Amino acid sequence: MGRRNWWRSDEVPQDSVQEGLPVGYIGRFRSRSAAGFEVLAVLAISAVVLLPLLLGAAPASLSAQDLPGAFRRPGPDPDFLFQRPRMSIGVRGGVFLHGAGSDLFDFTEERFTIDRCDFLTVDPCAFRGLSFGTEGGLWLGSRTEVTLGLDGSRVTLSSEYRDFLEVVESDGTEEELPIRQTTQLREGPALSLGVRWYVFDRGERLGQFVWLPRSWNAFVSGGAGVTGYELTLGGDFVKESVDGVSCEMTEEGCRISTERFTSGGHTFFPFLGAGFELTISDHTAFTVEGRYLWGSDELGRDFERDFIEPLDLSGARLTAGFYYRN
Repeated sequence: MGRRNWWRSDEVPQDSVQEGLPVGYIGRFRSRSAAGFEVLAVLAISAVVLLPLLLGAAPASLSAQDLPGAFRRPGPDPDFLFQRPRMSIGVRGGVFLHGAGSDLFDFTEERFTIDRCDFLTVDPCAFRGLSFGTEGGLWLGSRTEVTLGLDGSRVTLSSEYRDFLEVVESDGTEEELPIRQTTQLREGPALSLGVRWYVFDRGERLGQFVWLPRSWNAFVSGGAGVTGYELTLGGDFVKESVDGVSCEMTEEGCRISTERFTSGGHTFFPFLGAGFELTISDHTAFTVEGRYLWGSDELGRDFERDFIEPLDLSGARLTAGFYYRN
């Protein structure tokens, strides 16, 4: 077994080290689990699954046989409804871009090879992950819909220290290796209750038997919800000194340890959004929506000694999905 030494980047050849940033301090504390996370997941999934049953499942469209003689025609059902739909349910997917505005995210970006990004960044980057969800709605009028949604997102990123390298000595030779970590931020299940206000009427009644859906529409949305979350930071970490400018030294170099830091819980969030809706058929529609959510929570014991600010859970979610209306 070779001997493992941990050195500052300025103590190894400079052509193998990235330009560094000031060194900080992170402690070691007990982990804390996200109590009640599973209970929230069961309640949220049950609410969305049971929504169509609570709203009623009576059909709202006409078949060709149900129309009066003047409206009957051979072939498939007509491309209109007998009355305005009463409910909708759909699935959606997209991207969640975390705001990452607290000092914990500043620490990870400065020490590790983690970079912030936006929706248009092509390369893999931090604090942006896939988002999936489902949503049911109750139509209160031609321009208003109450929605109940369930969403979740996950970001997983591998990184390494910017300022430190591992020097492994074996058989009289030394090899420089990166010091790696994995950061994961999971938000969800996020259960939200909201309202959509449409710019135009979503359809038009023609005569006594026909309701035609509008081919496209735009809307704004707003509401609030509650989400579970879990932040995990694991891997190898250089033990930095309390003064924040050096590492804790041993006879063989800087001290290193394998750690796993976690913080989890639940938090309340409001949101605002906007989007557009494209009608595909009398029962189906394609929807694109952008939302911004505001949320934060106190860090768990693994982090609370080293960071002052609450964990920033805000972010922008851009999704697209298909909805069935009845």
